Amino acid sequence: MLSYILRRLLMTIPVLLGITLVSFMALSVTADPTSAILGQHATLERMADLRTQLGLDDPIPVQYYHYLVKLAHGDLGRSWMTRAPVITEIAQRFPHTVELTVLAVILSVILGVAVGVISAVKQYSWFDNVSMIGALVGVSMPIFWLGLVLIAIFPVKLGILHVSGLIDPKLALTSFEPKTHFYLTESLVTANWEVFRNVLGHLVLPSFALAAASTALVARMTRSSLLEVVNQDYIRTARAKGLSERLVVYKHALKNALIPVFTVVGLQFGALLGGAVLTETTFSLPGVGKLAVDAILNGDMPLVNGIVLLVALAFVLVNLLVDVLYGWLDPRIHYS
Repeated sequence: MLSYILRRLLMTIPVLLGITLVSFMALSVTADPTSAILGQHATLERMADLRTQLGLDDPIPVQYYHYLVKLAHGDLGRSWMTRAPVITEIAQRFPHTVELTVLAVILSVILGVAVGVISAVKQYSWFDNVSMIGALVGVSMPIFWLGLVLIAIFPVKLGILHVSGLIDPKLALTSFEPKTHFYLTESLVTANWEVFRNVLGHLVLPSFALAAASTALVARMTRSSLLEVVNQDYIRTARAKGLSERLVVYKHALKNALIPVFTVVGLQFGALLGGAVLTETTFSLPGVGKLAVDAILNGDMPLVNGIVLLVALAFVLVNLLVDVLYGWLDPRIHYS
């Protein structure tokens, strides 16, 4: 198992290099931050001096080489707009995206597995038909459109929950001084329930909007996988022994049926990180997604490359974790 994990980690190196190459080349061709940094009324001389300072006059292969040298030393560079280290900019925003993404994953797994199991047990019932139609609608709805609909219904029409932001500014200043940027987690650990309810209230709508498509995919996969498993010979044997249907489904069938579901969840984690870009922009959340949008609009190439690299690394590590969990779910799987 350890050797398998080490091989997988070594395989991430060329993957990450390929990702950095593609993103760097694409941004090098399209991004010119001089006008965004200096303003529209900057002179050509000042713009030329800034391009020289940033190294934009060098050939693209030379720029990429310098970028890789800094990356090998753990230096992601400095943001062209704020002049702050990229790693610092990301570290301040990434915890908010993690909390949003993890909450969306939890919602999609709980709701998706529950709906999928009930649909499989009650196959062709009204619940099965309605849930599968709902899953099709959930997969088809764009995140930003669903977010706008949720904002129009709950905060605007009903006056409940929150439109934007992560925490009420007055509450953050008067009763909460976070030591980290994990507001939701820290308030839960310190039993600061007022702050916890406030932050959770800000994350309810974004997490539901982000989790909608993943919930639909998990529900459909759980249903199809469970229907396939319940027709296996060992399930028929368990029923022939006189075990109750609930015991057969939840103890013997569900665990094996969850193996492909874990694959979907692992892949969806990366999709949710990407979907956080639209979600955080729609709900004005101070996460990496909103930071990425601002960096792209400003042509901040070091910051965009750092965010792309971070998301790719998180995606690879989550998929590695899913592969390791296969061995726990199915003892027949061995790693060599």
